[in-house]
Amino acid sequence: ILCEYAHAMGNGPGGFTEYWDTIYRYRRLQGGCVWEWCDHGIRQRTAAGQEYFAYGGDFGDEPNDGNFVIDGLVSADRVPSPGLLEYKKTIEPVKVEMLDVAVGLVRIHNRYDFITLNHLACSWSLTKEGMLVQQGSLHLPDIPAQGFTTVQIPFALPEDPTGWDYWLDMDFTLAFDMRWAKRGHEVANAQFLVASAGPARPGALQSMPTLQCRVEETSLVIQGPAMEVRFNTVYGVISSWLYEGVQLIEEGPRLAFWRATTDNDRGFGDVAGEWKSFGLHWLKHRIDRVSWEVIEGGRAVKVEVSARVAPPIKSWGVSCIYEYTVYGTGDVVISVKGVPAKCGPKTLPRIGLELRIPKQFEYVTWYGRGPGESYADTRQANRVGVYTKSVDGLFTPYTFPQENGNRTEVKWTSVANSRGIGLLAIGMPEMNFSIHRYTVEQLEKARHTYELSDSGQLIWHLDYRQNGIGSASCGPGVLPQYELHCEPFQFALHLRPFSVDLASPSVLSKQVPGPIQ
Repeated sequence: ILCEYAHAMGNGPGGFTEYWDTIYRYRRLQGGCVWEWCDHGIRQRTAAGQEYFAYGGDFGDEPNDGNFVIDGLVSADRVPSPGLLEYKKTIEPVKVEMLDVAVGLVRIHNRYDFITLNHLACSWSLTKEGMLVQQGSLHLPDIPAQGFTTVQIPFALPEDPTGWDYWLDMDFTLAFDMRWAKRGHEVANAQFLVASAGPARPGALQSMPTLQCRVEETSLVIQGPAMEVRFNTVYGVISSWLYEGVQLIEEGPRLAFWRATTDNDRGFGDVAGEWKSFGLHWLKHRIDRVSWEVIEGGRAVKVEVSARVAPPIKSWGVSCIYEYTVYGTGDVVISVKGVPAKCGPKTLPRIGLELRIPKQFEYVTWYGRGPGESYADTRQANRVGVYTKSVDGLFTPYTFPQENGNRTEVKWTSVANSRGIGLLAIGMPEMNFSIHRYTVEQLEKARHTYELSDSGQLIWHLDYRQNGIGSASCGPGVLPQYELHCEPFQFALHLRPFSVDLASPSVLSKQVPGPIQ
């Protein structure tokens, strides 16, 4: 029996899956202990009435352990953390394997040691990227403890499923009330991709409207039907993007490598300290060159920005090239390449783009893992689907503020205002995203939730990758397969303005501009 193999402090723990794959593989392993069940914060209020949870040092007590008592799977007021949901998923007593997608043949494993699955009901559903197609219930045969059986799910794909992803979901819930939970409580679940959309079909460049370009002092202005994009040729960023008279971007996109450090980043090994020793928390952009050209007979404009991202004083840095292709349809494809100097850190917190967007874009929808937050090593509890939340609903209010709210394996995400006008970001093929009212610097500086104040903008991160979470606040760090190594990278994103009155983000995500010759 393992003693304290994971530490539930702040964002995490990461790496549950590998432990439990091993525990279930070897009968001599019985399990282990997570430290611990609940945060030990004490409810307090500021003079202005804002509620927060206090910890060591907040009462003038010396010496103290700081927030080391904020290390539970539930918060001090007993709200389940994302870590608890991940823990539940990884230890679930039912495992399902897909044997043959064509006929819906699956193998159901009973992981209980002493009882059957007769206390569970099983339901299934077939969805097309968030839209229900079919659903039904499944009679579970008698499956003894540690046994398994093969069953067939009677779903049917349409004759031509191309162009969309189809997902089969299975849910195992209590068939009747138990002393510890009511009928319908979910005990386990499984999800399988049974048909893939495949690559989107490019549109014809010849049918696109032409663009108008002009230079105004330090701005390159690109205009098309219902849209205008302005590039600041000094700072190498989009300074304005108007669609139907609505401002979409206030600043960016700009490469971002830093994140607000987590308790695990600051734990054993102190990877946060290593990152800071290389100046990752104060990186600056130096723009070396901005060039542009009109291509495809005026139906597209290519803008290239060469930059160096580096901290003051340090010799280490990242040489980068941004390539923007603006199409007559209003689409903008951003390709980013970066080459870090060899004398840099072993890992990076994140690689991605940061955009500052107006506060009116409160409504966020995405197709990817959800509905909760997830990271490379904390994503099992979140199934793939189409989800919608407010900006505040995406925030995880850890007692000690830190990196939070990331979503993984995202194919597209959109932000919109109350009129349904907004900006769609499409992964090529996938990305991570998060959106906050607070800057990374604010999250890094704050020690309590009441110290966070609205920045006046929304900070939208569209990440290529993030470093894993691990459990190093008092345990092992990030496993090698979840580390984000400091090495050359290349990724691309597709941005598109939209109005829900004309087409949904889901439909628009299937439309990509044609290749440039």
